[in-house]
Amino acid sequence: MEINEPTPLKTAGQEGGVPIPSIAHPKVITLNVGGRKFQTAIDTLRSESGLLAVNLSEGYTWEPQADGSYFLDADPDLFEHLLRFMRRPEVFPLLHTKADGYNYDMYNRLEAEAFYYQMDTLHKWLKAKTYLQAFKTEIGAPVIRNISFVSQYMPAVSMPEIEKDEKIHILACMRKVYLCPRQIAAHRGHADLCGQACHRRQAENAVMYEDEPYWQVMTMKKKVVYDEEVCRIGLGSSEATLDPDVEEREVN
Repeated sequence: MEINEPTPLKTAGQEGGVPIPSIAHPKVITLNVGGRKFQTAIDTLRSESGLLAVNLSEGYTWEPQADGSYFLDADPDLFEHLLRFMRRPEVFPLLHTKADGYNYDMYNRLEAEAFYYQMDTLHKWLKAKTYLQAFKTEIGAPVIRNISFVSQYMPAVSMPEIEKDEKIHILACMRKVYLCPRQIAAHRGHADLCGQACHRRQAENAVMYEDEPYWQVMTMKKKVVYDEEVCRIGLGSSEATLDPDVEEREVN
């Protein structure tokens, strides 16, 4: 099957004495990108891609295939992101998931495609890796808890006192614990509970203490916040996201 590609293209005019007619392209055009069809307005392609603006101008000949589509030998998955940007050039692509983070391979290949199609605004944004500023991690003020048995918090994620998005630091400590002279268990660690009988037993003897191990559990709540200004032009910085499920919110 014969495939017509946009490069190299012939300029309308004369070739070997034979006039080459210019082609009037339709307002709505179908592109066959690597076997996958995309339909869009021709003005959308011309407005954001310097390469396609030239190839779809009346001064160049890019003959359609038998079905009326125009073939591009390119990766359709990458071109899908390019076309999204052409349609909404104020929105940059956010290729990020909670499970995998940034899709660096896709960003790298998309940068090369943006350069090839002469999409200067998108290429500049990708080359600067501005997308890395889209998510910011914020750490809250530390909260300290004293516990007698560290096993209470193992595993910590199963304990209702500690949330799953908290960072945990455990420190082994030692403290002095008051001992009742009458050896009353309820008075251990609570000298204020001892009455006259305890004081008489104490008499001139030194107050007794014993060392007791304990643990300090320090937790700091971590949250990841999405900054839509990074990915959208006109929201204060220069940029928001192509992912419709991503809103301005905390990311758990």
